[in-house]
Amino acid sequence: DPQAPLLLAVDPLLLQNLRVMVGGYQLPDGSTGPGGPAAAAWLARLTRLAATHRVLALPYADADVVALVRAGLQAQAADAIALGRRLVTGVLGLPVADTLSWPIDGVLTEAAAQVFADNGTQQVVLSAAAFPAGAAGARTVGARTTLPVPAGMTALVSDPELDGIVAAADSWPTGPRLAEQRYLAELAMITAEAPSISRHLLVAPPRRWDARAAYAEPMLADPGTETWLAPVDVSADPALPALADRGELVYPESAGAAELDPVGLRQLTDAVTVIADFRSMLVLDTNEDRRAAAAILDPMGTAVLAAASSAWRGDPAVLRERGAALRAQIDAQRRRVLLVVPADGTYSIASTQAPLVFTVQNKLPVPVQVRMSVDSSLVAGLSTGDVGTQVLAPGSRTLIEVPATVERSGEFRVTAAIFTPAGGTLGEPVRLTVRSTAYGVISIVITAGAGVLLFVLFAIRLIRRIRHGRRPDPPARQRPVEQTPLRAGT
Repeated sequence: DPQAPLLLAVDPLLLQNLRVMVGGYQLPDGSTGPGGPAAAAWLARLTRLAATHRVLALPYADADVVALVRAGLQAQAADAIALGRRLVTGVLGLPVADTLSWPIDGVLTEAAAQVFADNGTQQVVLSAAAFPAGAAGARTVGARTTLPVPAGMTALVSDPELDGIVAAADSWPTGPRLAEQRYLAELAMITAEAPSISRHLLVAPPRRWDARAAYAEPMLADPGTETWLAPVDVSADPALPALADRGELVYPESAGAAELDPVGLRQLTDAVTVIADFRSMLVLDTNEDRRAAAAILDPMGTAVLAAASSAWRGDPAVLRERGAALRAQIDAQRRRVLLVVPADGTYSIASTQAPLVFTVQNKLPVPVQVRMSVDSSLVAGLSTGDVGTQVLAPGSRTLIEVPATVERSGEFRVTAAIFTPAGGTLGEPVRLTVRSTAYGVISIVITAGAGVLLFVLFAIRLIRRIRHGRRPDPPARQRPVEQTPLRAGT
C-alpha cells in the first residue's frame, strides 16, 4: 500500500549477489548458474517499491557492528556501514536514508553508537530494551527521543507491544481478522491513555521477518485506512517533537550473550592483521597497480564482513568455518611471493667475498617490496649482510644478492626467508647448505704459519748439518786387545 509509511531495510550483500546472478555466473562444472531471470524480476520489483518508500541500507552483510567494535575492528565496522550505503545506492539507482541506521536487535553500546555517528548516522532505530526499564514512565510516549551520547544523535524507539503483535502475525491460530483486531485494540488503548495528546509510534518487525505473511499485510495498511490513525514517517520528518530524555543507553546482558562467537571473532581479528601485513608489501604507484591491488584486497575485506554477519549469531561453527576459509584465501595470495631454492638446496661459493644469489618470484599482478634475510648467526666461519628492501616486478623472477664472507672452506647450514616490510614471513623459512671452496683469512694464516714453521725447522736442521761438517772428526777409539792368561802346562 503506497499510503503505508514503510521503511525498507535492505542487506547490501543480497543485492550484490542478485546482481551477480543477473549478469550470469559459472558453477564449478563450468555450466551457467540458474536464477538469472528470477533475480532480475526480484530486483525490478524492489526498485519499483523503493521509488515510493524510503530505503535503509544495512551494514554490508548485516555485519554485527557491536561485536566488531568490541573486538577492536572499528575500521571494519565503519567499512561495513559505508560500503552498504554505496552498494544499495548503486544497485537500485536511488538515494538511501544515509543518516539513519538500525543496529541489530535495536540495542547498541556507546562505542558502537560513536562508530555510527562518525559515519554520518544522525538517527538510530532502537528498541525499548536499549533504555532503563520504566524510563519512559507509565504512559506510552512518542517514538522520538534524544540520546545523551553521541552528541546530536536521535533515537527512534519502537513500541514493544506492537512489535510483538506484528512479529507473531503469521502464527495467529484464529485467523487474520482477529490478529488485526488485536493490533488495532493495542493502538486504541495507547490513544485512550491521553486522548488529547498526539503521539507518533514506530513499529519495527523482526529483522528477518517474512513480510509476505498474509496476516501482516492488513496491519501495515491500517494507519492509512482508519480515521483516527494517520501514517507518518517518523524518520523523515524533523519537525516531529522529541522526548526530552529516556536516560542513558543500556546494553542488556542477553544482547552481549547473543553476539558473534568470541573464538570466531579472534580468527577474524587475526585475519585482518595478516591482510594489513600483506597490504604493506604492495607497491601502488600507478592507477593500474591500484586497480590490480583492489582486485585482490577488496574480496578479502568483504569476506571479513560477510563472516561477521549477524546471521551467524548462535551458530559459532559457521563463523569459524568462514574464518578458516578467509585465512586460506589470504595465505593463497601470500604464497604467490616465494623464494625459489635450488633442487638440491645447496649454494656454492668460491671466494671469501662472493655473494649468495637467491631467486625470488612474484606471481602477483602488482609490484611488491620484500626484505631478504639469511640467518647465519649460529654458523662459525660465515657471515652475511643486509640487502634492504627489494622491489619485485609483477609476474617476474628477481635475483637478490646477499653479501657473504667466509673464513674457511666447508659446508654451512643457514636459514633463508623473505619478509614483508611490516615483518610478516612470506612462506616458511628454508634451510639451505652453503658449500665453500675458498680459503678464508684464518685458513690462509694457518697455512702460512705452517709454512713458516716448516721453513724454520728446515733451516735449523740445515745449520746443524753445516756445523757438523766443519768440526774435525774425533780419532777412532781402538778397542783394547784382550790377553788370555797362560795356564801352566800349556
